[in-house]
Amino acid sequence: MRSILRNDPSINIISISQNDNGEYCTCEKCAAVDKEEGSPAGLLLRFVNAVAEDLEKDYPNLLIDTLAYRYTQAAPLKTV
Repeated sequence: MRSILRNDPSINIISISQNDNGEYCTCEKCAAVDKEEGSPAGLLLRFVNAVAEDLEKDYPNLLIDTLAYRYTQAAPLKTV
């Protein structure tokens, strides 16, 4: 993402979303987060938030969106 943003400074919004299928990681660590959050959406949002935090210093006006569909439709219990 950083390479893309460096090469095109006019970009002001990016989308970080899940794959369009019902497959997602069910490893022990991811399953633990899913259980804590009550939905795989929590893990997705944690990832999106981490990317946003990493980019915000260098790209303070960048908007980041994601989608909630299929297995991430249920809102997480903790992460916003």
